[in-house]
Amino acid sequence: AAIDEGGEPALRLDSVVEKAGVAITAVYHHFGNREGLMEAAQAERYIRTVWPLNLMLSERLTTVDSREELQSVLSEALTAATDPKFVLNRLRRINVVGSTLGRPQLAAAVGAEQARVNTFLTENLRPFQVNGMIRADLDLEAFTGWVMGLILSRVMAELEPGLPTGPGWDQITRSAVLHLLFGDPI
Repeated sequence: AAIDEGGEPALRLDSVVEKAGVAITAVYHHFGNREGLMEAAQAERYIRTVWPLNLMLSERLTTVDSREELQSVLSEALTAATDPKFVLNRLRRINVVGSTLGRPQLAAAVGAEQARVNTFLTENLRPFQVNGMIRADLDLEAFTGWVMGLILSRVMAELEPGLPTGPGWDQITRSAVLHLLFGDPI
């Protein structure tokens, strides 16, 4: 919360221990120092921004019985992922990624979490590729990494009022993603 409100400089150990109701020695024991706490907080911020929509998608995929239904569910997931109400999640994720510069442990933690997300998404899509609903020649691992980056890139257009966002950006994204998955013009 402190990082969300005022950036990394706003993280004060005295405030953290007061709100957590622990002794300062507990922070040093578990995190080593303020920098260790900062890295753990940033890694947690990343996790909290990346999993909710992916878990929701996974749950929705369990009920899919047809190619059309799969297209619909994935289209809905893309709409949710690019929804302007989630711009703060995308900004937080960008903030965490930026904070990995010069912090190899944080970079490794964020990279490992993103790898877990990509594997999770790949495993959720694989059955649909095996049964022929998704193109057999598509590298799903590369695809999931690309889609995660594409969704995150939307924040660049959201930062600049003059850049095209909204329905046009979302339609191009949806069309590109669905075309790669299904090969059909959408």
